[in-house]
Amino acid sequence: MSDPAGYTVGWICALRVEYIAAQELLDEEHESPSFVSPNDANDYTLGKIGEHQVVIAVMPDGEYGTASAANVATNMLNSFHNIRIGLMVGIGGGVPTQNHDIRLGDVVVSAPRNGVGGVFQYDFGKSIQGQSFQHTRFLNQPPTTLRTAITGLQTQYKRKGHQLQGAIDSILDNNSRLRREYQRPLPNTDRLFRATVIHDQGCCDSSGANNPSNLVLRSERAKEEDNPAIHYGLIASGNQLMKDALMRDKLAAERDVLCFEMEAGGLMNTFPCLVIRGICDYSDSHKNKEWQGYAAMVAAAYAKDLLQRIPLSRIEAEDKINVLISERQEVTNQQLDRLNSEQERYHIEQKDRALTDQQDRCLQMFKILSYEEQKNLNPRKAEGTCLWAIQSAEFIRWSESSCNDLLWTICVFDALDECQQVHQRRLIEKIHSFQCQPSSSIQGACLKFLVTSRSYDGIQNSPKAITNPFQYLSLKGEDYSDQIHKEIDTVVKMKVKELARDERLPHNVTPMGEIRSTFEESLRPSEELVRSIRMIPASVNEAYERILNRVPPSQVSNIRTILQIVVAANRPLTMVELARAVDIAIPPQHTADKLDPNLLKKKLRRYCGLFIFSQSKIYLIHQTAKEFLESKESWRQSVNFQDAHLSLAKICMTYLHEIMFQENEVHFLQKRGDRSRSDGLLIYSATHWISHLISGSTAGTELLQMAGNLCGETRASVWTQFVEPPFWYYRFDNEPLPFFWAARWGLVDVADILLQDPEIQVTADIIEKAVAHTSGNDTVIRLLFDRRVNEISITDEVLQTAAANRSGGFVIMKLLLDRRGGDITVTDKVMQKAAANSSSGLSIMRLLLNRKGPEIKVTIADATEEENWEIEKLKTEV
Repeated sequence: MSDPAGYTVGWICALRVEYIAAQELLDEEHESPSFVSPNDANDYTLGKIGEHQVVIAVMPDGEYGTASAANVATNMLNSFHNIRIGLMVGIGGGVPTQNHDIRLGDVVVSAPRNGVGGVFQYDFGKSIQGQSFQHTRFLNQPPTTLRTAITGLQTQYKRKGHQLQGAIDSILDNNSRLRREYQRPLPNTDRLFRATVIHDQGCCDSSGANNPSNLVLRSERAKEEDNPAIHYGLIASGNQLMKDALMRDKLAAERDVLCFEMEAGGLMNTFPCLVIRGICDYSDSHKNKEWQGYAAMVAAAYAKDLLQRIPLSRIEAEDKINVLISERQEVTNQQLDRLNSEQERYHIEQKDRALTDQQDRCLQMFKILSYEEQKNLNPRKAEGTCLWAIQSAEFIRWSESSCNDLLWTICVFDALDECQQVHQRRLIEKIHSFQCQPSSSIQGACLKFLVTSRSYDGIQNSPKAITNPFQYLSLKGEDYSDQIHKEIDTVVKMKVKELARDERLPHNVTPMGEIRSTFEESLRPSEELVRSIRMIPASVNEAYERILNRVPPSQVSNIRTILQIVVAANRPLTMVELARAVDIAIPPQHTADKLDPNLLKKKLRRYCGLFIFSQSKIYLIHQTAKEFLESKESWRQSVNFQDAHLSLAKICMTYLHEIMFQENEVHFLQKRGDRSRSDGLLIYSATHWISHLISGSTAGTELLQMAGNLCGETRASVWTQFVEPPFWYYRFDNEPLPFFWAARWGLVDVADILLQDPEIQVTADIIEKAVAHTSGNDTVIRLLFDRRVNEISITDEVLQTAAANRSGGFVIMKLLLDRRGGDITVTDKVMQKAAANSSSGLSIMRLLLNRKGPEIKVTIADATEEENWEIEKLKTEV
């Protein structure tokens, strides 16, 4: 029995015909191994070629592909631990091209080419609709020892020619049993069919097989040429037998493939080896088993010549494949550990920064504009546009500025000029504060903000002042006028093509000659042309004026009302919502006659060109139209924005009151809390009536009373289901009172009216909730002291809530100290709440310590070490 430890060369075959050829090339054949791994099912032949001890294994009968080959290699390495180099030797399908005269019986040897290690798995990757198949797996290249031996053998063959045919003849002379299957077939059996000729299995003997028109004619090789020839390059591996000449030629053109086979893709990363293939067919539908024996024999003969070029000492100096694989696995595991550690650290950071559900709901309440409603309004850009900006030196320098190379993210805020001025500054300030956070995850990430705007003075100055010393880009369109004109032409041409496609116009609808003559005719000076040019509006405002002047007199009032609604709306309204709003603003003659949204859309298209419609929503044509309507002349005085907000507030409240009086509707909403209703104005009214009331001009008593009614217990339980956070979020000892809702939303005038009602009681629970949800404005709390000072009880819970308030805590605490300082005892719990307030806690603690007197007691008992440190530090400062 043979000792497995003595074998250093592993040779793998896929088929019986290859296994026989490999055995015949051995100089010596040894006994079976004395021991193999318990789970090793391979069949082995052991022997010697030159100085090298070789172990040969074959794949199970009927099994093909990369997975089976990988399993055989794994078993071999488990049983023969000292293997240093590997060979995969057998037959394959050739890829003849103009650059590579590959013929049956030739040999293809894997060699690195074009950034690929010698073998690539052509069926491994991802297929994306509308794109070509993307190969994503990288396979290792053959070991350096084998690649060096290839160079030496190439040199030997070039100088002296090879003796592969002589070696095969010698084997067949010694074993005549193999001659019929392994001798070289006659040259006339080597036929290359055109790629477009497809034969069913076995049809090569049909009458069409020898039709010269179906064959690629090739001259015989010259006597001085090697025959068989040896080719070096890329071998394509996959889990399917390649029998498609068109696919063969496609991969040859794209990748310069020389050969197809089915096993090497499973070996290269776990059994680094050289792949040697004898060509038995042309990877088409004309499979030819007649050449398989000879192809296997010539591949094995080449492998033997290659091994004889390698000194025994060189192979013994190679690392064991098992050791190499273990080291690579260890490196991979270390990289995975580092990656997992980074992911865990990032997860902890994100978790620490993540908002609780309560904080998230609170944050949503401060969201006053729904930018995401308009994010998909713009169509895709035309190819070749925007280049003047993104290819400018300033933009490139900004985008390539130094940052972490792990990930890159650019947040784009477009059209800042279309926000209200107060929102513009708030957005820039938020971006600035976000970028200035000390968190490593923010500083280490490649996160950039790109804010675009028209160059208004106020907008230009604001970011400069806030973002200093951050980079500030100013790209002036007038400096790129030629490029912009070209891009406009590109968009026009694209739109014309889209129009022709949508209208299904034939390509030859108008001959170019007619178009040219039409242009020539139109360019001739004429009175009509001059008159038309003079009628072109001199400005955008004049164009809008003309559009509105075409509105029929009978419709002017209605169009003005609709303009008010659209301009004041906090988000684009659907046509259904607009129709319901118009029904309320302009009541129909008969109550049952509700305005049809589709009919309204048609009328607006006919009467007023200032609207556009997208995805069943209505928009103003442009920001400049809004600016036009805000001006002070003629039609331009149509919209006073404060009045418009007040009108829309009235519409929303009226709609909600109508819903409240529909008893079945109220019951349904209370039971289901259905947020998916889209057949009316309910969701918009519930969500936005308060912001419109606050943004509007001074409201009359009627509207304030309507608002107070909506703050009532029963009605609030309905409409607040559509607001974040919903009604049930607030937990009360008793049922919530209207004053709470007024205080919660900052409705000062409404709260004032409600507080004048003697039947409304102000409990400590109500005060605590009002303090908790007041955001930087103490007006309502101040009003509470003015109207009901004798009923207010400043409990420890109220003080704790004020101390914990991140946005308005300082203002509220100061008011409480000013008004009721003599009744206040600041306990340790209040100080702890302030110490835990990361936003305004330090200011609150400083305020408490500064104001401390005999009437204001501060006790510190159970604070944490960190909180006590902060408090003691502040006491020292004070």
